[in-house]
Formats: sequence, C-alpha cells, structure tokens
Amino acid sequence: MGVRNVYVESITPVVSCGNVVLYQTQSRFYETPYETEPTTGEHDFTTCEGCQETMLDIETKLTTRFNGEFEDIPAFPDCCEYHAELKGLAAFTIDDFRGVPQMTARKIIYTKQHIKNNHARDDYYKYITDYIDYTICSFGQMPNKAMPLYLDVYYEHIIDYLENHGEEIATDRKTKLLKYIGFYRTPAEKVEPDLDAQIAIYEKWVSIFPFELRQYFGNIKSTFESHLPYLHGPAEVNIFSGVPTFKAYTKQTLVQHLCDLTIAMLRKVNTHQLVAHGIIPDINRHQFELAGAELRFRDDLIFKEFSQDESRYVQTIQKWLDNQRIYFGNITPLLGTLALGTPKEQWSSLNTHLSPSQCEQLHEELTRDGYFMPADTSKDHFCFAFGNTSNVDGYAPLQWNRSKNALYELIELLNDGMVSNQQKKDTGKLFLNNQGKPIGKLPNPHKDQFSSDRMQLETITDRIKTRPPQQ
Repeated sequence: MGVRNVYVESITPVVSCGNVVLYQTQSRFYETPYETEPTTGEHDFTTCEGCQETMLDIETKLTTRFNGEFEDIPAFPDCCEYHAELKGLAAFTIDDFRGVPQMTARKIIYTKQHIKNNHARDDYYKYITDYIDYTICSFGQMPNKAMPLYLDVYYEHIIDYLENHGEEIATDRKTKLLKYIGFYRTPAEKVEPDLDAQIAIYEKWVSIFPFELRQYFGNIKSTFESHLPYLHGPAEVNIFSGVPTFKAYTKQTLVQHLCDLTIAMLRKVNTHQLVAHGIIPDINRHQFELAGAELRFRDDLIFKEFSQDESRYVQTIQKWLDNQRIYFGNITPLLGTLALGTPKEQWSSLNTHLSPSQCEQLHEELTRDGYFMPADTSKDHFCFAFGNTSNVDGYAPLQWNRSKNALYELIELLNDGMVSNQQKKDTGKLFLNNQGKPIGKLPNPHKDQFSSDRMQLETITDRIKTRPPQQ
C-alpha cells in the first residue's frame, strides 16, 4: 500500500442512553499510488505482442502528459486546479508519482487479462470486481475533489475493452461489469452516516417493541439495548487485497431492517401453542400484562414522533397487539372447560449437575455455534433447563436448532452416558424444535447411528466438564 496521511477536520461525540459510546470524525485522506500484482491464466500478457504494444503505447502517452508535453496542458501537478493544491501538502513529493504512467499502463493490461481469463467462472462477478476494487484502490487517494492520477484513463480503457472487445464474454456479464465500473466512475452523492440520528431511530424501536411480554420474548431486551446499529451483514473480504469491507446502515436502510426484524420476531410467537402447553399458565395475569403493554405502546404513539417509514413497524406491532387481545378475549370463556398445559410451578430441569458457571459456559458455546439462537435464548432460562438452579419466573422453552438425536446426545454426554426416562420426558416440555413447536419426549436413538453434531458436542461437553465448577 502507499503512504497514507489522514487530515481530521472535526470530531463529534456520539451519545447513546446518555453515555458517549464513540466519536465520529470527518476526515480527508491522502494516499500515494502503489503497484499491483497480475493474476495468471490461459492468456499471458508477457508473451502477447498486442498486450505489450498496448502497454507501451499507454505508457508513452501518459509520460508525455505527466511531463507537460501534451498540447498546452502543464506538467503534473499543475495539470489542473485540484492537483495543483497538492503542492500545499507537506506530505506531497513529486517522486511518489513519477512511476504512475508506467504503473497505470500495467494495471490496465493486468485487468484486461484478468477479465479475459476469468469471465467464464461461476463466481466471475466477485472474482473480477474484487480485482477491479483492488486495482482502483492502488491509485491512491486525493484529499480534495481531484481524481487519483490517471484513474480516469484506467476507467476509459476497461470500459472500452468491455464495450468494443472481448467478444468471447457473455453480453449479460459485460453489462453487469460495466454497471459496476459505472458506479465508481460516476458515484452517487456521498451520504455520511448520521450516527446520532440512527441511534435515536433504534432506541425508539427498542422502546416501543413489546419486550415486556416475557412469555413471548424472554429476557432479550437487554441484548437489543446493548446492540448499536452501525453495520449490517458480515464483513466481505476482498480476494486480492485481503481488506474487509462493511456495509453501514443509513437511516433508510436501518428503518427497513427494523421493519423486517419486527415482522420476523412477531411471526415466531405461536400464542396458541404457548397457551395449550401451559407456558402461559395464568391467562388473567397475562391479559393484565398484555393490557399494560398495549397502554405503554399507545402512550409512545402520543408522546413520540414516528416518520412515515417508521409507521410501518408501528402498524405491525399495533395489529399484532390487537390480535393478541382478541385471541385472549375469545378463549377466556372456554377456560373452565379446558385443561391447558402444565403450570409453571411444575417445570423441572434436567438436573445435569452442572454448576452455574458451567451452565453459563455451555450457554455461550451452544448459542455461539447455532444450537440455540442467541437473541431468543435467555441465559437464566437456559441455566434452569440444564442445571439445578431454582425455577425462573415465566419460563419460556428454548428453541433447539438440531435433531432430536443430537439433543439426546447432548444430555447423554453431560450425564456421562445416562439419559433417564424422566429427563426424556422433561425435555419435551423444556425445548421447542426449529419450527417453534414442542419437541416432545425424546426417543432412544438407533444404536451406532450418531448425529452429525456428535463430535462437536463431545468437544463442547468435554470443555465444560473439565472446567472447575466454582470458577
């Protein structure tokens, strides 16, 4: 990489819940250009006369321009108003740019060769656009409105190659690559993320969502309160530079995410199943809690302002609360004739003799590896299910994301090879399957037929059992 200098123009604290959580800076960057490496394949520019001639021609023309020998255009950096401003930077030296004509010629040929050799790959789009990204970054950065030196020439040559040459490349693939380069060449107006505004949007959603209905949502509110909405999706690593990139939320994409998240979370609630299986044992108390949640929700509508986009998740929550109220109103007259579920006082844990610290480690490892969903799995409820802690208020069954055999094996490994009939029975009440339905009594697995999770579960339980219980 080239030499990078950062010019910080402003530093602004970002506040969440009354605390400064980070500082947002406005900065300009100056980075000198650097060399890239070619990729190899069937076509080899080193033995291709056409590539060698084109590379020499580009180098000659750009060297002429660099030295001020092209028409009436002065030599770099006086070639334009913005490049001329570089002379005012202490970090600027002309020697960092003398090799740019040669580097640019090579980068153009390298990119053409890369496209020619890889356009037919199944993953052609990422493999080619990652190389284009890698190359564009190598032209460096200017701290003002100037384009990096001769990056415009690079664009022109790659666009010309895709539009007028490369006959062997499928038309739809050419179009996608041209569109990608077009985004670079004529970027949309840059919108800096407004972190204060995003935090306010997120905190408003956390406030209005009915997390207080713990039979539905457990204790996950604290998880969302500690999460700050800056980046979405995993990092994407460039194949050639190794540099990870993240997508930052804008106000619009954050609100869309919250709308999608609201629907996903509410859709997972199966109220009828929760009532039928005794997970909501006291209907009158639950109606009282539901009325409180609805009152708090309607108060928020009075005292807080929601944008037109935010009103989409508000309407979703409102319709859902209305539906819950109607449901409980419909079933209340039937309660005297139905025997519903198991009251919470009769919940019993698996009593695997794990200490609280071992239970917490087991919770961390199983949720991290996707056996349970972290956002849906209360640590207190988890420790009750697997340990010998006292009962918890409003226990919500845990969703197991693997097979029944895998759950049997987990309990067996924690119990040194024993699973009692009582544990197989209790499991049916303590856990839901990955469709959100009670998992039912565990069957005995077929002999010598281990689940695909067996080896990983053995590794996890070995770590748990060798941990000192009081640590």
